[in-house]
Amino acid sequence: MPANIIGICTLLFAFFAAALLCLPACREDAAQPEEYFPPHRDQGGWRTKTSKEFVESLGLDHEALQQLGKISLSMHSSAIPGYDDHNHASAVVIKNGWIVGEWHLRPESKSFQQYLSSNGKTFAYALFGVLMRKARQGEMPVKELSENSRLYDPLWLNDGWPLSDPRKAEITFEQVFQHTAGFMPEEAADKTPVEKGRYQWSDYEDWVVGHDPNFPETGRLFFDPGKPEQWPGSETWGQHLGAYSSIGFAHLGIAFRHISGHSADNILWHWLLEPIGFDSVSYHAPPGKSYLRWFTAGGLRMTARDYARFCWFLMKKGRWKNERLVDAEWLERVWRSPNYQNLRSNIDGWLGEELPADTLRIYGSGGNFAYIIPSQELIALHCGRTSNEVAEKLEQKFKMQLLRTLRRNTAEENN
Repeated sequence: MPANIIGICTLLFAFFAAALLCLPACREDAAQPEEYFPPHRDQGGWRTKTSKEFVESLGLDHEALQQLGKISLSMHSSAIPGYDDHNHASAVVIKNGWIVGEWHLRPESKSFQQYLSSNGKTFAYALFGVLMRKARQGEMPVKELSENSRLYDPLWLNDGWPLSDPRKAEITFEQVFQHTAGFMPEEAADKTPVEKGRYQWSDYEDWVVGHDPNFPETGRLFFDPGKPEQWPGSETWGQHLGAYSSIGFAHLGIAFRHISGHSADNILWHWLLEPIGFDSVSYHAPPGKSYLRWFTAGGLRMTARDYARFCWFLMKKGRWKNERLVDAEWLERVWRSPNYQNLRSNIDGWLGEELPADTLRIYGSGGNFAYIIPSQELIALHCGRTSNEVAEKLEQKFKMQLLRTLRRNTAEENN
């Protein structure tokens, strides 16, 4: 055979061999699903598929999932005349970006903006991450900001000076997030109420920073910052010791305004909720001043689907499509630590040893909670209003039924 023909054959063989080697990789790339982010409601919103065949193709137990829905709507509401929240309840389960289960107590509950109580603390934590990123990029009046920054810095909390307790000068934002700052707790470990003055303050800002003469409890610290063991009423959550304080988180809304130059509700919407496609948000019992609409210890009202959207944002570690709103490290840290009660990681098994270690639970009183499991690409949440005693029982039933729903998927992974 002539040499030139041999050379051509050799080249063709090498070309086809390389192509064959590429095929598996090409197929693998083609098989990767496009990363999903739910579009805005006007563009279709969350994708939904709830058929038995589809649900079980995702490794979930369809019958157990339906029972989860029944449990979600079985909560006895604490009916209060004229308080419409108690006539609504909703639950949503999302797997791989699909709503596979959705239940509402009444048809209009789907569009009802439920008050999510202390879930607002989680939103405040996330927004702090947005502010840190923008400060580092030179987009705000404040140039340096971190979890270790002092809360009572005159740059952003001049309202708190003169200090009502000299120890307040040592408080960091991180201690607020971990409920170890020493502020007046909501209650003691035995559930005895401690907090005073909520919605009874003489002036909201004075109440928060300890200058309200009618409520001197907000002026003193119950223990030195970072040393909750000094107060006998401190609670233990797993191995973490703290004193749950809403007034601590209430400081954030005041500080955010001075850090950013805009009201807390303004930056929450424009820098976080609008970019991830929220339809709208409203506020519960605002303090009264136009620039203090958001009580950052709670205060937010939204639909269950928008609540799920925020959970998806957390699971994506602060990114929405191609836009990074929060540094991934800021959100990943809550999965690595059991010290954030409002974003409680299961890394220590405190939520239940049967739940995956990467489970994250966010919680608010009245029956408002969400379980986020990145390894399963799953979100399960409930919105409602009832007494906390009833809500705690509901959450336990919800969690156990969620485990039954996941067992099919877990069993398949173990085989």
